[in-house]
Amino acid sequence: MPTGDTSQIQAALDNFKKLPSGKAAYVIESPDVGRPPSVSYGWNNNESLFCASSFKVFVLAAYLYYAEREELSNQPPQGKYPSLLDAALAEPLTVNDHTAGGKVFGYEAGVTGTTSATAILAAMIAYSDNTATDIAMKRVGVANVRKFMYETAGLHSPDVRIPDSTKAFYEYLSSPGHHLINDEETMVCTSNAFLKFYRQTINGNRYFKNEETRRQFMWFLSMSEAIPLAIPTDTVCYMKGGDANNPDEGEHAAAIAGHVTFPGITTGYDNNILPVNFAMLYNWTGQDNLASGTQAFREAAKGVFVALKNYAVQGGKNYAVQGG
Repeated sequence: MPTGDTSQIQAALDNFKKLPSGKAAYVIESPDVGRPPSVSYGWNNNESLFCASSFKVFVLAAYLYYAEREELSNQPPQGKYPSLLDAALAEPLTVNDHTAGGKVFGYEAGVTGTTSATAILAAMIAYSDNTATDIAMKRVGVANVRKFMYETAGLHSPDVRIPDSTKAFYEYLSSPGHHLINDEETMVCTSNAFLKFYRQTINGNRYFKNEETRRQFMWFLSMSEAIPLAIPTDTVCYMKGGDANNPDEGEHAAAIAGHVTFPGITTGYDNNILPVNFAMLYNWTGQDNLASGTQAFREAAKGVFVALKNYAVQGGKNYAVQGG
């Protein structure tokens, strides 16, 4: 088996560690597919940091999990639809209670009426729309989302916590002296918890009854607006990201977590790819460095993914040369 040069990956991760005025955490892990050789890195990966809208992946998974089992409250019957999941995704949901922070249904858009559950979930993931998120959380039931997280997915509280709604979180945050990470309404997760979750949904199918449901889950995640900000072209990516700002306390956060598959080169032996599960979180402070910190996070994260892609390509070349 060829040995890949991981020095560029390590240099990029070292650069991520140096993000200023706060704390960074990451985990990078690829399954051992043989070519190129797998990689595994971690830094502060058992520490709960503010993960912002990255937590919405748990809402999505819980929604699909209960829908395919016909366990949403008053769920419409399958009827003319091919599956219970299809019927649930076609269910009309009402948009009338808006939450700040949303390009589709939020205060900024001012949209009211009804739309399909598919449109709600897509807005939650693709544009991180908070109104859509709260509609989805209400439809599933936040208690059921937490039950899915802790009992089905095996995540651990208090390492991983979500708010009752995004509106409840921002209402809490509006009071003086309240912080992003708190004991009331927050969004926190460890890098390792994200890794475990994506490993068991993307690499495997531990939670969903049907492969169709897993593929639907992946389709939603493929639309995340964070993908073009950090992921190189010609890659397949499923992820959710987010950022947050608490200006009164000078607290900021950015995070991305998911799965990406880097292409190597096609040889006579096989297609050489590098599948990677990842989570990258950054919490920092400072009254005047929101924009600069966000940009630094994006650049540092993109540097890691570029290094991983280069490693995948070079690893494939090495494998082809050695006749692996």
